[in-house]
Amino acid sequence: MASTDDIRLNAAARTGAHAGYAGDVTPEEAWSLLEQHPDAVLVDVRTREEWMFVGLPALQSLGKEPRLISWQVWPQMAQNRDFTGTLAEAGIGPDQPVVFLCRSGARSRAAAIAATSSGYTAAF
Repeated sequence: MASTDDIRLNAAARTGAHAGYAGDVTPEEAWSLLEQHPDAVLVDVRTREEWMFVGLPALQSLGKEPRLISWQVWPQMAQNRDFTGTLAEAGIGPDQPVVFLCRSGARSRAAAIAATSSGYTAAF
């Protein structure tokens, strides 16, 4: 299992120094972060419809549940303008490691950049 420092270095190297967020993590790295940090959270930024039809990430073995906060609202796929406010309302603090998840990586990347712009220090 990779250390948190190794995961952060790999994520930053993989994404680039000017990405605007902590970087991209592999599924294994995401799992390690969630496992190693009791306060780490996985935020699923897909739409409610995707959660219903595709399903949710299974984190029960870690004693965690994914946080469900859509980046975009279906059917218009308009951006959730209060996304970072909703993160805070969900009790996710700016110093907690946050792993964002979507189908292709585009929404999770945008969510991580928005979170970082709002003061989150470990948005992957």
